[in-house]
Amino acid sequence: MTLRRKTLVIIGTTLVGLLLAFFVLTRLTLLRRFSDFETQITRQQVQRTSTALQSEIDQLSTIVHDDSVWDEAYEFVQHLNRRFLASNFPTAIFTELRISLVIYLNSSDQAVYERLAGHPLDPRIQRELEKKILQPGVLLGRPRGERTVSGIMVLPDVPMMVAASPILKSSGEGPPRGTLIMGRRLDANEIHRLSLLTRLDLQVHGVDDPQLPPDFQKIQSSLSRLTPIATQPLDEKSIAGYELINGIDGQPALILGIRVPRRIYAEGKNAETYLMVSALVVGVVFSMVTLFLLERQVLSRLIGLGKNVAAIGARGDLSARVATEGNDELSQLSTVINRMLADLERTEQERGRDEERYRAYIRQSTEGIWRCELQEPLSLSLPEAEQMDHLYRTVVIDECNEALARLRGFGSAEQLRGVAVRELFHVSEPKNLELVRNFLQSGYRILDGESLEQDEYGHHRYFLNNVTGVVEKGFLVRIWGTQREVTEQRRLEAQLRQAQKMEAIGRLAGGIAHDFNNLLSVIHGYSEILLRRFSPEHPARKEAERVLHATERAAALTQQLLAFGRKQVLSPRVLDLSMVVGEMDRMLPSLIREDIELVIRSQPDLWLVRADPMQMEQVIMNLAVNACDAMPTGGRLSLETKNLQLDHTAARKDASLVPGPYVMLAVSDTGIGMDAETRAKIFEPFFTTKEIGKGTGLGLATVYGIVQQSGGHISVFSEPGQGSTFEIYLPRAEGKLEPAFEPPLLELAPKGSGTVLLVEDDSAVRRLAWEVLHEQGYNVLSAGCGEEALQLVTSHSGKIDLLVSDVIMPGMAGDELVEHLRLRLPGLKVVFVSGYASDAIPKIVTDAQTSFLQKPFPVQDLVRKVHEMLTG
Repeated sequence: MTLRRKTLVIIGTTLVGLLLAFFVLTRLTLLRRFSDFETQITRQQVQRTSTALQSEIDQLSTIVHDDSVWDEAYEFVQHLNRRFLASNFPTAIFTELRISLVIYLNSSDQAVYERLAGHPLDPRIQRELEKKILQPGVLLGRPRGERTVSGIMVLPDVPMMVAASPILKSSGEGPPRGTLIMGRRLDANEIHRLSLLTRLDLQVHGVDDPQLPPDFQKIQSSLSRLTPIATQPLDEKSIAGYELINGIDGQPALILGIRVPRRIYAEGKNAETYLMVSALVVGVVFSMVTLFLLERQVLSRLIGLGKNVAAIGARGDLSARVATEGNDELSQLSTVINRMLADLERTEQERGRDEERYRAYIRQSTEGIWRCELQEPLSLSLPEAEQMDHLYRTVVIDECNEALARLRGFGSAEQLRGVAVRELFHVSEPKNLELVRNFLQSGYRILDGESLEQDEYGHHRYFLNNVTGVVEKGFLVRIWGTQREVTEQRRLEAQLRQAQKMEAIGRLAGGIAHDFNNLLSVIHGYSEILLRRFSPEHPARKEAERVLHATERAAALTQQLLAFGRKQVLSPRVLDLSMVVGEMDRMLPSLIREDIELVIRSQPDLWLVRADPMQMEQVIMNLAVNACDAMPTGGRLSLETKNLQLDHTAARKDASLVPGPYVMLAVSDTGIGMDAETRAKIFEPFFTTKEIGKGTGLGLATVYGIVQQSGGHISVFSEPGQGSTFEIYLPRAEGKLEPAFEPPLLELAPKGSGTVLLVEDDSAVRRLAWEVLHEQGYNVLSAGCGEEALQLVTSHSGKIDLLVSDVIMPGMAGDELVEHLRLRLPGLKVVFVSGYASDAIPKIVTDAQTSFLQKPFPVQDLVRKVHEMLTG
């Protein structure tokens, strides 16, 4: 429906509603007012009619009073005189005065004269008259003060107006000699006379009249002493008024009714019709004028405004504006529309910028972003296997960014569009199959799900995927997702896990070596004591020498374990690694076979490093031995040193490498190489690929431990059949080249004296050390822990010259014990002993008052170290 039609309907409906409301209001107010006024006028006419009737009764009362106060009448009732009747009551007087009844009663209330005009006084009528008129309390027997009595009396045949007055002298004096009663019939003539007098259609009926008209019967129940007057409409043209007239005895006697035309009601109806027609004409005119003005001032402008807005919408030109005329609400609407268009234009521009930012984000994102549309929507009610098959068959790439194309080896995103996902995502890989199952089982949503693919060279590539399915009406119709490669991250995580594993194994190996060193110290010490006690010719000396030799071999093995665990004591110094390699050039030819070519390349001006030269020689030796074993049919062994400046890119390949200057030592061979599984385990202690009995499995573990303890890093590159390369990175050291340490010639330590406090948690080592030092002449106080040592110092009254303490002990460590003792014994000399080096040793061996002895130690080394500290 158009706006014009809606306006017409609204105006027409409003007009009809107003007319109906006006009609109801006129009916409820105006016409009712007319009806009430008509009723009021009718009641007034009824009262006027009853007043006219009362006037007739009063006139009759006047006649009776005049005739009763008369000397002749006074004489007549006492002495009957026919001349009085003949002269005063001829027949004509009845007609002239409309007297229907005359009765003279004497003082005994006996009728001395009775006459009913027009009716002979037959016995029946006479009895009825006497019964009605002469009954006491009606006309007779009234109080003395009452003179004339009048009213209506209903006789058997017709109602009658009657009046009675006592007969007195003309002077009004008494006593009364009788009563004069006169009556006037209220017959049709008299009623007609009253109708002419009042100009009303008058009807009078007795209340007990059996032939009472229907309208009188209907209204009779509404009349009473309290409401003697009532009205009722008889039809559209006439209305009737009624009044209940009481008789002379005070009882209802007559119903007086009048009929009057309904001129007032008719005027009201005419006024209602006029008003309705006038209202209709005014409403129609008003509606036409309103419609014209609305069309001219509102609708045409509003429709034009709508067409302008529709045209702007059709063109899509949000910069256009609608015309604004005047200063009314429509102009304000136009202003609002223009403001809305401006807001839409600004919003569209912002949306365009947002879309451009979104496209730029998609284009520049380093993560692959993609959207797949299912060629056939997937019903969610299908079993899981059928859903997987459906996805494998129908999912293709519909949209993606350049990052995904580069990630997947395509030249552009356009080349990747339309490619089936099954060509990029292989469910034959268990990890990928599990990813699809998780996608289906988790409500078609995956966060950071990992997939695995292989590149063209067969190398594994790891991807993290965020995938979200779009479900509409129980069907999967679209899949969004992002993908980023985490291959490098997984490689670094694997390296970290390997480093953590090696750290854990190193701690285990170091702990075992520490405890083993304690045992070896005891065996080695007692073996030395036995050898000193046995003469060269003693039969048991050879067995004791074998025990000592086996102990030294076991000590070398524990040194390898300590080296792997980075727990051995090093003697690092600033050195030139090319000099170490040069020394090995003289040693290695005697170790390698003749079918192996040795090639050594060293960069001139090689940077200095800080390391233990003896341990670096051990590293090169172990790597060379392994390389020879890897070339059973001969080959080439290469040693190379050069300077390297590692940046962040190179450092990212290995989490343990820090960017900076390094000296690299590379040991390469052309042997059989290693697979990935072997490469992952080569630095683990006791791992070997050699036959049983051909190796301890500690060679590369020792290399790993020495390099790590020296602050360096080792990497291996190897493939089956392509040889192996071990690269060792040692940080560049600042400072000058330090000369090699020349150990002094050792002599047997002489006997000594003084008090030595021995603290060792291992009881066997503590017992051995106590015996050796006691045999040398020292006073030895022994304790098993730091707390016990403090108690000994407190209870000992003499001087303590030297403390020999283990470094690592339960409870209080050796360095902590020294701090407590030096508070009590300033300048106390200390010899620390330990089976492996800890990070605390370089911090506590800081002055000439402190020294260190590595376990397992020969007993002479312990005696010599104690003697040096006491005499130094």
